[in-house]
Amino acid sequence: MPLGSKAQAKVQRLRDQMAQMQASTVEQIAQLKAEAASRKAEVQRNMKNSSYNLKQR
Repeated sequence: MPLGSKAQAKVQRLRDQMAQMQASTVEQIAQLKAEAASRKAEVQRNMKNSSYNLKQR
């Protein structure tokens, strides 16, 4: 394989790796956003319940 072809193949492998890493990062960000939204909703429910319990006293 000529040197230029080897370099092109290596560049393509690196581009593929970068694309995979980017896709993985995007997926991780989406998961973290979903977890954050879930936790936020849980905290809001807990605050609402605490407020309700204080009013009942």
